[in-house]
Amino acid sequence: MAEAREAFLTAYELDRSFAETAAYAAVGELIVGNDQQAETLLAQYYPQSRAAVPQALVFVYTQLGRSQEVIRIMQDRVTESGGSPDARFALANAYAQFGLFDDALQVAAALVADYPETKASIDAWIQSLSAPAQ
Repeated sequence: MAEAREAFLTAYELDRSFAETAAYAAVGELIVGNDQQAETLLAQYYPQSRAAVPQALVFVYTQLGRSQEVIRIMQDRVTESGGSPDARFALANAYAQFGLFDDALQVAAALVADYPETKASIDAWIQSLSAPAQ
């Protein structure tokens, strides 16, 4: 893990002009437990919204069980996309992934209300939530 952190930090040091490079440096900090350094980097490059962070950051937050961060990113993506169905489904899925099923179902219901054509897909997704793991 330390090697990954060093690689991400080296890339960041070579060119600090890209927010994505800073986000990967934050990933490196997170995977070795340097949460404060990660947050400092993210706050500098993503001060208002985390919608544009790379999926690698979402993955690391998920692996670390950091539900609030993942949900914040997904909420920011819903806002910045103007409430797109894909962003709203990703938010519902994030809620479900962290066991927040009431929130997930609320987002899913609103998605179907606004986009009736998603009903079959959302119904299948809801069914998969209650299906036993194989």
